[in-house]
Amino acid sequence: MKISFIYGGQGSQVEGMGYDLYLEYPFIKKFYDSIELDFPLKELSFHGDLDTISKTEYTQPIMLAFQMAVTKVLEFHGIKPDMVLGLSLGEYAGLYAAGVLKEDELLRIIQYRSKEMSKAAEKLNSKMLAIFSDHVEKIDELCKEVSTSDRFVQISNINTKGQIVVSGDGGLLSKVKEELKKLGYKAMELNTSGPFHTSYMDQVSVNLKEYFKGMQFKTPSIPVIYNLHGDFKEDGDIKEIMSKQVNNPVLFKKSLEKVVEQEPSLILEIGHRNTIKGLVKRIDRKAKVMSINTVRSIEELVKEVKGGGK
Repeated sequence: MKISFIYGGQGSQVEGMGYDLYLEYPFIKKFYDSIELDFPLKELSFHGDLDTISKTEYTQPIMLAFQMAVTKVLEFHGIKPDMVLGLSLGEYAGLYAAGVLKEDELLRIIQYRSKEMSKAAEKLNSKMLAIFSDHVEKIDELCKEVSTSDRFVQISNINTKGQIVVSGDGGLLSKVKEELKKLGYKAMELNTSGPFHTSYMDQVSVNLKEYFKGMQFKTPSIPVIYNLHGDFKEDGDIKEIMSKQVNNPVLFKKSLEKVVEQEPSLILEIGHRNTIKGLVKRIDRKAKVMSINTVRSIEELVKEVKGGGK
């Protein structure tokens, strides 16, 4: 059975994520107990309210730890991916699954990344807008029309068929939304905390590249599909790719199409809210996708795999 893991991104966090895994599996308890960051990750993961865990500097380490924990449990049950993909933040969990970095290194990276991204966004009145269209060139043109040299709106994500996300200055984004309405487009504001994957993150990209210099990124043990390219990049410099990922559009539609091309028997969404499942189904309605996020969902998956997907 060919299996693809797809890790969810920021915005799919929920209260208490990972707590049942912590109670069920002693090695997951040991994992969470061993995490040492500059905030109580375990406490916030299991008992933090949604507003608190939705702050970027907390969300990213909490989600990465959860995704790593799920990966560990799946491996314990003999379930490993044949290829990996992650949505923005989730790409780091994909690198973990592919053996590129160790867990302590990844947690340090994501803590640094989250702080830098939060810092870059804290003085900005920024918003994100999901537009239900495939007209990338038209939307890009509209963003450029309202933008100036120091205030701008840009395409940040091309998520799936019929869904483009633009991010940037809140006032300008409101103008974009009004213009889109006049043109007959449907759009919806997203509950996020920064203009991620735009030029507002240029300094974060520079800082990440410098931060990566002292680290060893191993060759992936399994194929990785990268947000930056929407494709595999076997000869790519992962440090370069991941530093550029933060200030360039996420080509997730192209990435999902690449997954579907490989004809996996099963796609596992490692995350909550069925976000990835919905995005995949817009690409291929027949794709078999299971959302894995609790002890119960893992038990159901184990039965599915043992049954050969029947």
